[in-house]
Amino acid sequence: MHTLPIKIRGYHLDGYGHVNNARYLEFMEEGRWSLFEQFVDLQTLEAEGHAYVVVSIDIEYRRAANMHDELRLETRLLAFNRRHITVQQHLFHTHTNKLITAATVTLAVMSVSSGRSMVIEGGVAERLQRMLEAGSGANPPEQV
Repeated sequence: MHTLPIKIRGYHLDGYGHVNNARYLEFMEEGRWSLFEQFVDLQTLEAEGHAYVVVSIDIEYRRAANMHDELRLETRLLAFNRRHITVQQHLFHTHTNKLITAATVTLAVMSVSSGRSMVIEGGVAERLQRMLEAGSGANPPEQV
């Protein structure tokens, strides 16, 4: 599991004074990049002509986050097969440990040159397997 701290700033807020729903997607994207950077040399992946791309996001908004809130984003690789990678993300309020949002994200590996998804095998599969073995795929904590 990878943990990313997030501090809510004024530019994260919408006209209602809480974090706009689209910002949560940005937070989660940053969390995925940060997780993958721990295990994958993204420049090498790019040089190989591969990219991780989002296929779908299933997100649940549980609570609003507000100005000055301190949040904790937990990101973990759940599984992968020959076509898809599944990542789970939970965003908690740091001080109350209450769940703000939860998402399951499905990724694919894309060939940059063709723009088509690729079979996950070889070095890509080995790197993903290392992520699972490093504890990235542990069961998530209970959410209140």
